[in-house]
Amino acid sequence: MAEIIDIGKTEVSLEELLSIIRQGEQVILLEDNRPLARIVPLDPNKRIAGLHPRIWTRDDFDDPLPDEFWFGEG
Repeated sequence: MAEIIDIGKTEVSLEELLSIIRQGEQVILLEDNRPLARIVPLDPNKRIAGLHPRIWTRDDFDDPLPDEFWFGEG
């Protein structure tokens, strides 16, 4: 379920938004009855690219693999 808030009709503080999100609810912000943004709580167990500094990619990640890999040599 989502909490729908029209920012043109209701003043909502950041603390109020965070309180809703901490309860596991989504918040949909409307402006002039049009969806403007959706704020969703993050799952702490789900990895999001760029948010976890322990994840890295080698510089040669997308280089072609050597023939030995494809032909089982070596």
